[in-house]
Amino acid sequence: MNHDGPGLVRLTKNASNEFSPDWSPDGTRIVFESDRDGRELDVYATSLDGRAVRRLTNAPGYDYEAVWQR
Repeated sequence: MNHDGPGLVRLTKNASNEFSPDWSPDGTRIVFESDRDGRELDVYATSLDGRAVRRLTNAPGYDYEAVWQR
């Protein structure tokens, strides 16, 4: 979405819970948490078009509220 509100685009297209996004400092990626792999929450990052989703954590328990180091 644009900084002033319009232009909302859905980046993920699945039935999982995905939330707590945070923009990368350079504005090219978004980190978020999800249960998309059917387990506890893990942290993922995606490109702005939603195509290059990468899982960043894979450990027992819940991984959440990730933010980019600034």
